[in-house]
Amino acid sequence: MTRAGTGKTYASAFAMRELGYKKVLFLVHRNQIAKQAIKSYHKVFGNSVSMGMMSSALGRMEYDKDYIFATIQTFAKDENLHRFEKTHFDAIIYDEAHHACADSYRKVMDYFTPRLSLGMTATPDRRDADVKGRDIYEVFGHNIAYEVRLQQAMEEDLLCPFHYFGITDLNIDDEVCDTDNFRFLTSDERVKYVMSQARYYGYSGSRVKGLIFCSRIEEAKELSRKFNENGLRTIALSGADTEETRANAIERLAMEECDATEVVQPLDYILFVDIFSEGWEFPGGKIEPGETPQQALCREIMEELDTKIQVGDLIDTIEYDYPAFHLSMDCFWCEVVSGNLVLKEHEAARWLTSDELDSVEWLPADVTLIDKIRTGM
Repeated sequence: MTRAGTGKTYASAFAMRELGYKKVLFLVHRNQIAKQAIKSYHKVFGNSVSMGMMSSALGRMEYDKDYIFATIQTFAKDENLHRFEKTHFDAIIYDEAHHACADSYRKVMDYFTPRLSLGMTATPDRRDADVKGRDIYEVFGHNIAYEVRLQQAMEEDLLCPFHYFGITDLNIDDEVCDTDNFRFLTSDERVKYVMSQARYYGYSGSRVKGLIFCSRIEEAKELSRKFNENGLRTIALSGADTEETRANAIERLAMEECDATEVVQPLDYILFVDIFSEGWEFPGGKIEPGETPQQALCREIMEELDTKIQVGDLIDTIEYDYPAFHLSMDCFWCEVVSGNLVLKEHEAARWLTSDELDSVEWLPADVTLIDKIRTGM
């Protein structure tokens, strides 16, 4: 387990070469990571082993290679998983191993019996590690092959130096404008201000590559349109977009200018609300002064999902300590009176049956409620 940027992929490649393993599976969650991993492994192995990819999104199914680099979304499908004997691979490497608690990863881990299972992650300490099955250390048998913490990586010059710039928002007549005002957030003045600040502070590399966090979907779409009008190449992503659309956007953001074609051009920025967040949560929000929890819930669901609900019995009150704050959350059974869950602020929404409750990655506080919901459904 090492910090981001400390060379996990190269370390794994050197280990495979040293151990002399002939059949290796390298699992990732994004195509771009798979491509980068293949490039790194080629530098270590040259042409001494054959390498290929398995990715439905890219249309590549190279089953017969010695070293296979695959997305977990593709490899975990039964028709792909069962093409291989349980002992086919000498080693299986799980990139971003903090996701290994997810059903797709566990499916692969439970099927194969390799000589070595190697998990690599920069974030092994999950906030929900106290929940059964969510402790990454336990998943890998508390067997830490190598560990580099942030302080050690900095002391040994393993990380590239970086600069963080915090800038104030746009001032008009010596007053900071209201960031809750949609017209201000997407105004021409603010768009030009953000672009000028980005140019002023500069960036590393041949061109800018960035993510822009927005407060709502409408803001992301409008800002993207205005950035594009001003010469940038951007796209706004939301939960309404398919996984393939999101993956393609990420590929374009990482794309170099030399790889551009007439059809596919690199992106400068991706604008989004929370599609890169680490988990799902139940809808709701904060209680305003003078409101009951039930009134607050009705208001929040209407504001965020354009849906009218009827609040029923209390399921439980969750008390959870996040690193930066304490959460106290009243959770209720509810029924939809009218509406169709219009995503006004959220990126995605799903209806789940009791059998599907474990099919998504829940935020830590919400995990504690799952068993009570399952038994009550």
